[in-house]
Amino acid sequence: MPLRAKREVLDDINHHWNRWLAQEGLPEEDFPRKPSLRMDLLDRLVELEPYRYLNAIAYDATTTFGTAKFITVFRLESILEEEVNVIPPHTNIRFQPPETLEGSKD
Repeated sequence: MPLRAKREVLDDINHHWNRWLAQEGLPEEDFPRKPSLRMDLLDRLVELEPYRYLNAIAYDATTTFGTAKFITVFRLESILEEEVNVIPPHTNIRFQPPETLEGSKD
């Protein structure tokens, strides 16, 4: 998603998110504007039009140490390694898909 998603996109994601929470009898959240306790719903979101065409999505998540920015990449080939910025500079990074567990559906 763009660094600054349009209000309509944020509202649309929030609508879907809260609909799924309501189906489970859970209170509404303000995702994607604020971290969610139910990031598993991201799997549902990326099955919908137009979100199924995303290369990656960045979002905030609450951790033990505070709020952190996470990114989920759906198409590893969409990462332009020469354009990746890391802190501290000259940090060596590599991108590889996760290994699947034996007996999984993947």
